[in-house]
Amino acid sequence: MTVFYNTKALTDFGKSPPGEVKKAVAYALKVGYTHIDCAYCYGNEDEVGEGLKEAFDSGIKREDIFITTKLWCTYHTRVEENLDKSLKSLGLDYVDLYLMHWPVAMNPNGKSHTPPLFLLHSYILCMH
Repeated sequence: MTVFYNTKALTDFGKSPPGEVKKAVAYALKVGYTHIDCAYCYGNEDEVGEGLKEAFDSGIKREDIFITTKLWCTYHTRVEENLDKSLKSLGLDYVDLYLMHWPVAMNPNGKSHTPPLFLLHSYILCMH
């Protein structure tokens, strides 16, 4: 079973209320999900980590869960730094799969850790 937690943290559009991601992750693992897919740019890895901790504290074994996260585009020249941030937020020593979120590098000195809004608006328009 696979569960994805993209709370669209690029804006407040579709963002989960505080505590919801933690509860969802812990519940999903409790009922048998075995894959958690997350990403630095979703802005919720702290809560995903809280949910993972709750599940692991309840007896679920880390080695039985496959966890994916992703390198964000402003970190293409600082891969280890971005991975370390994700590991810290997730409360993990390792992830099972580390992907490049987008194959296009963005300004490594930029202020935003999320996609440019014009891309989000284009995506939303395509969905309608």
